[in-house]
Amino acid sequence: MRLWTILRIVAVVAVAGALMYFALAKEPQFKVGAELPRTHFEVGERISVKPYIINRRILPVTIFSCFPLFFVRVYDAENREVLQEPEIFLLILRSHTLWPHIRYYETVLLKKDETLTLNFTLEQPGRYKIVTVARFDLGRPGQGLHIYAEPIWIEVIPGPN
Repeated sequence: MRLWTILRIVAVVAVAGALMYFALAKEPQFKVGAELPRTHFEVGERISVKPYIINRRILPVTIFSCFPLFFVRVYDAENREVLQEPEIFLLILRSHTLWPHIRYYETVLLKKDETLTLNFTLEQPGRYKIVTVARFDLGRPGQGLHIYAEPIWIEVIPGPN
């Protein structure tokens, strides 16, 4: 009788684990986001974006990218691209191990203790949409990915004259 009870418990745990695995598999494996100090800036003020990526699976994964892994695109209220930061990429292949459910912030080349921050200014007042993008691959041919973050809206106001 005890053996049947143990087998039932094992079966229930196995089914629950499989259901959880398939439920997690439906959401995207990676989530990209960004941190900004605030959402209101003055014309010409430096805007700093600190991008990150999260591995949503239960095992670590290694990704490969050029430097930098992240870039941001800025759009005006009419959805016209105003700028992309950075404007160039270095063809230096880097690997990054993403641990499950932990934000990964890219480090600056040759400064492993300094987190990459993308900086730019906007010279016209208005509402702008910032979209952070991670560009990487999983080490297999044809596996290049572009993962887009949810847009962050900011307001740029005229500065004091």
